[in-house]
Amino acid sequence: MSVFYAPLIGLSCFALIILCILVHENARFDAETKKKFYGTYIVLMLCSVAEYLGFSLNGAATATIGIHAFAKCMDFILSPLVAVFFVRQIYDKAEWMKVMYGFIGVNAVIEIASMFTGWTFYIDSSNNYHHGPFYMIYTLIYIVCIIAVIASFIAY
Repeated sequence: MSVFYAPLIGLSCFALIILCILVHENARFDAETKKKFYGTYIVLMLCSVAEYLGFSLNGAATATIGIHAFAKCMDFILSPLVAVFFVRQIYDKAEWMKVMYGFIGVNAVIEIASMFTGWTFYIDSSNNYHHGPFYMIYTLIYIVCIIAVIASFIAY
């Protein structure tokens, strides 16, 4: 699988760049709508790259432990953030977004702390990734974000 993973991430990012170009060239979208699309696509690309780095650095040379931990932290922060950007595109109600930003803020603090505490993930001395004792918190936040996307589609 790892042989095909890099090209898959590359093609996904290429497709997202094409979508950015298509949005840019669409005269029916106003500037604010275009910014929402761009933001969603950029966060999705960054999330994909962070996830790939975390995958490819797993078990790599121990000199890359810091980069590996940072990549996993970004992956864990950006993955639920993609859902927030989707919700913002679909159903941009202020009170709904405040709740979403709250979840994302809590998640970001926990994930940054996890780089040093191992709460939701940790990288061992052999540069291997492991779930931490509070990984379920990340899972719950991710599930809430998915439910928010589904609810936004229904509300739309």
